[in-house]
Amino acid sequence: MTVFDLDRGREVLSFARIGRLRNAVLTLSAVRDHRGELFPGEATYAATVADKRGREFSTGRRVAREGLKRIGVEPCEIPSEDRRPVWPEGVVGSIGHSRGLAAAVVGPADAFDGLGIDIETENAVSGSTADRLLTEAEHAWLPAPEWRTMIFAAKEAVYKSVNPIVREFLGFQDVEIDVDEEVGAFRARCIEDRPSAEAIAAGYGHWALYRAHWMVVFEIRARRGAASEG
Repeated sequence: MTVFDLDRGREVLSFARIGRLRNAVLTLSAVRDHRGELFPGEATYAATVADKRGREFSTGRRVAREGLKRIGVEPCEIPSEDRRPVWPEGVVGSIGHSRGLAAAVVGPADAFDGLGIDIETENAVSGSTADRLLTEAEHAWLPAPEWRTMIFAAKEAVYKSVNPIVREFLGFQDVEIDVDEEVGAFRARCIEDRPSAEAIAAGYGHWALYRAHWMVVFEIRARRGAASEG
């Protein structure tokens, strides 16, 4: 996977595990005001939200269009449906942001059934918040406090990848993350038998620490596509 930092004008993380995800492109940039670059429908939405949300939304669309261009898709409007981006036909993807960075991951629908991304500052999740988000097994595994945020971001990425497929609401305690720290990948599973369980069990997750942020991607390969390297 190409990981491209628009602020630095170059590819990054080429030797990281997340950079070896095939067929996808990840683009990222600092959150700034790009509302002047929005398509008409996007601009209409951005005009109805707070200034902070408008900057995040417009930067997310900017990095998403850069990703689309890198997989051969012409720049186009990316509308929203229930706060989810609606991608052009033949494209699967996801957008995420923290207060300071926005990122998007996109890939062809013939390679992926689902792609989810989340990006969080390194220590965004406090201990008290983690008590509500993490399962007992996840708490028992934590090698250091900052990994609470990685688990949170992983669950967000899982949800973003599977929700467009199944359209099921999942709480943080509904999904458990199993991390292989040495390999730099993770699997996920539903705690109970749910409509999302099969798709989630088929996926693989990848992460990297970059610019003091956790960047986490969860991929669900197309059933007719090649098997994941995870």
